[in-house]
Amino acid sequence: MIMNIRPIATFAPVVLAMLSLFVSCAANSSTTSTTTTAATPPVTSHKGRGVVVAVNVEKARVKLNHERIEGYMDAMTMWFDVKDASLLNGINAGDRVEFTLVEEASADVITELRKSPA
Repeated sequence: MIMNIRPIATFAPVVLAMLSLFVSCAANSSTTSTTTTAATPPVTSHKGRGVVVAVNVEKARVKLNHERIEGYMDAMTMWFDVKDASLLNGINAGDRVEFTLVEEASADVITELRKSPA
C-alpha cells in the first residue's frame, strides 16, 4: 500500500506555525502582570463630603452625615468602616470631612479621610 504523503506535507507548515504561536504565547504569559485577574473585579471608588457624627477608633469606624455621593448613594447618615484606624487620628464629631469610599465585596470602606478646608 502506497501512502499519499502530500496531505501531510501541506499541513506541516500550518502545524509548525500554530505550535510556534502557542510557545510564544506561553513564554509571554510568564512576564504578564498578575495584579489583575479574571477573578479580581475592578476597584470602584467615590469621592464624598460630610460631617462627622461619631468616631469609633477601636472598631475603625466613622459615622458620617454625608452629602449625596454622585452616581452612587443619596445623602444620609451612616457608619462606614475605614481601611486603617490611623485615618481617624485628629478626626472628631462635628468636623467637616472629605473622603474616598471604595466598594468592596463585604462593605464600602473609606480609604482616605481628611478634614475639609474651612
